[in-house]
Amino acid sequence: MNTLAGFFLLALFQYMYKDFKKTEEEKQARWHKTRQKGLWPYVITRGVLGWGLVVALNIWALDTDFTEDGVYKNLFFYLSIYPVLGVFIGGKF
Repeated sequence: MNTLAGFFLLALFQYMYKDFKKTEEEKQARWHKTRQKGLWPYVITRGVLGWGLVVALNIWALDTDFTEDGVYKNLFFYLSIYPVLGVFIGGKF
């Protein structure tokens, strides 16, 4: 499972690298489109899905001992905590 988390992080870093290549005008145009959609779509996509879900799955994959019982219990716990925190993260930034 740690290999899966590693591939996920590699894909995330590759996506972030593509954003660094964009010009300032492209970034501003993308931000204006995002801003026009409103606060809650931003909070859901950036905070809950973009931060909460990603953090929950990574912490679950790195923190869980897959040889013991309760693997799905841990997954449910992390998926119930971090997306809720993502609402606050998305609303703050």
